[in-house]
This record gives sequence, structure tokens and C-alpha cells, in this order.
Amino acid sequence: MASFGAASSGGDRTAEFSGNFVPEVEQLKFSTTCSFSSNSMAQISRSVATLRIAGDDLDPEEITALLGHAPTRAYRKGDLVAAGSGTRIAPFGHWQLCAKDAEPENLDSQVAELLSGLTQDVQVWRLIARRYSVDLFCGLFMQESNEGVGISPGTLLSLAQLGIKLDLDIYAADADC
Repeated sequence: MASFGAASSGGDRTAEFSGNFVPEVEQLKFSTTCSFSSNSMAQISRSVATLRIAGDDLDPEEITALLGHAPTRAYRKGDLVAAGSGTRIAPFGHWQLCAKDAEPENLDSQVAELLSGLTQDVQVWRLIARRYSVDLFCGLFMQESNEGVGISPGTLLSLAQLGIKLDLDIYAADADC
């Protein structure tokens, strides 16, 4: 087992590190010599966020019952689904829930919107994550060449506790070449 060292006011302490270890805040020592403003970068112009669950044998009705919320879109493997101007046969089952687009970007509120209507039972989320691919797809759309995004520790912790992978897709502003 690897070690994770953490200093505290009571001297150096070393805690065992496992995949689920979360260090206690009082164990960590942070430097306070550097400060920054939360408004130090231009904000991403627009964001979209979609919770996606996918798998070969995914039954959308089962996911809806487990999470306690109807999806924005769902289908089973083999269903005919709309694709552009036509249709295609779904190669896997899919359940998705979309948040309202945010302009300017606000991933924290979009994640809160998505998760607030769903079960917070970690055991249910673990069951789903063991059986299916689960992610939060975020599309970030820039208007300028240098825009940024910040995601709060609370949002990141919520996603981690529920086993939801964060997937960021960043679309650059049109460049004048």
C-alpha cells in the first residue's frame, strides 16, 4: 500500500492511502502566500451539461425507477433513434438527462439542477456505475481565445461520491488565420 503524507499542527502524520481515502481537512497544511481573484479570467461564454448512462443491456425504465426521474431522452439497444435527418439503430442502451444551457457558463448550477431531482442514495449510484458507463458530459463554448472555467470543490465531491465521470468537451472560438 502506498503512503500519503499529511502534516498537521501536531507534527507529521502519515495516513494509509487507498482508492477511497479522503484526507481530513485538519490534516493538510496549505500555503497562504499566494492569493487570486475568482474573477481573474474571462468566463466561458456558454455551457451545456448532460448526465449520460449507457450500456449494452440498459433498460431506460429501470434507470428511471432507480434514479426517481424521467430522462430527457432514452432508448434501448436495437431501437430506431433519430440521427440528423434520418434514423439509426441504437448500438447500446442510453439514458440521458439534460440541464438548461447556461450563458455565461455555470457548471455548478447545471450540476445542481441535474442532481437535485435524482436519488442521493450512494448505493443506487454504485449499482448503476458497476453495470453501466456513467458520465456528465459538459460542452464548453468559447467566444474569445482565452476563457476559463472553475468548478467548485462541492460539485466535484458530489460527482465523485456518486461515481460520475466528468467529461469536458471544449469548443474554441473561431480563429482568424
